[in-house]
Amino acid sequence: MPCQQCLRMQCLCHRVVSVDNGIPLLIIQHPLELTHPKGSGRLLHLSLQKSSLISGETFDENDLRGELFTSVADAALAGTVLLYPDTSLDQSEDVVQEPLHVWPEDCRPQRLVVIDATWRKSRKILYANPLLQKLPRLSLTDVETGSYRIRKAHREGQLSTLEASVLALSRWDGDSVYTPLLSAFSALMQDYEDNLQAQKNKKALS
Repeated sequence: MPCQQCLRMQCLCHRVVSVDNGIPLLIIQHPLELTHPKGSGRLLHLSLQKSSLISGETFDENDLRGELFTSVADAALAGTVLLYPDTSLDQSEDVVQEPLHVWPEDCRPQRLVVIDATWRKSRKILYANPLLQKLPRLSLTDVETGSYRIRKAHREGQLSTLEASVLALSRWDGDSVYTPLLSAFSALMQDYEDNLQAQKNKKALS
């Protein structure tokens, strides 16, 4: 039976740390990530004190608006920012048609939104929800390769949901705030590898 708290067969609750993030984070998680053993979104959500998580692929616009903005005035201020790569030069057929509004990096947002999914699934969520396309965009540039060694990256420089969120939030909160979370993530990956090796050893002996 999976853990009722983290929803994993291999419980990760012992890796959860408490982090007081200054900027609230909304995680939009694809349903396939909910119980994925390699996913980082659940650890991120359980560790951040100011974090909310919704799961789905296509959302009712009014429901999504309620998650993104606390009030009409909040929406008017446009302080909710989507952490997502720049797709303005994307030549694929499902390219976003909304003009891209780039969020200035020296400006502190009221809320940060991140899509927790594979690259392909995250694009589907973005394109299926026009409200997300209208959000100001924060894109990480000149990013070094992350430590997410247990999952294949779609392209060079791609990070896990946890790593990308931490990198963005640390711009305003400072790196030291998130050091315990990155350490917990590293330990979680080691747990996964140790468990995988144990299963291989058990199979070899059977």
